[in-house]
Amino acid sequence: MKKSIYFLFALLLIACSGADPSKVELYNGSYVQLLDSEKVYSYDQYAREMFSKITGSQSVSIPLFKYGRSASHEFFVGIPVEPNLSKFAQERSALGNSIAQDSVAVHSFGKYDGFFTSEVLMMNNGKSVYLLCSSKDSIFISTQFDFQQMKSRIHLSNEE
Repeated sequence: MKKSIYFLFALLLIACSGADPSKVELYNGSYVQLLDSEKVYSYDQYAREMFSKITGSQSVSIPLFKYGRSASHEFFVGIPVEPNLSKFAQERSALGNSIAQDSVAVHSFGKYDGFFTSEVLMMNNGKSVYLLCSSKDSIFISTQFDFQQMKSRIHLSNEE
């Protein structure tokens, strides 16, 4: 009897934990798709400082929402406050970053304190998200996190 109660309790816990480990849930059905090798972690002082170094010089305020890593890179997800694609592109270009953009997103490759970065600010239907990936390996960043690959990971819903 005791075993069946423990089993039912464990089954209930599993059934109630609706978090999908393959994505970072944002709001109203929006999410960022994770790669198989990526895991989300609680962000610590290091993650906050790293994120702040890279995003701190922008006029667009981007609070850190989630942090994660794999063996090859780290990633940061932010929810921008009053984002502006053209300002973001201008600021990143002024830093010497390589820029690509379309009507809904701006992508930037850069280097900060020995880390190579790929970042995208995406906006659609009044929703926005910022995704940053960083690594010490420039070839890895440029081949694994180009503009289309970064955009394809972000899913902004049409829900209100």
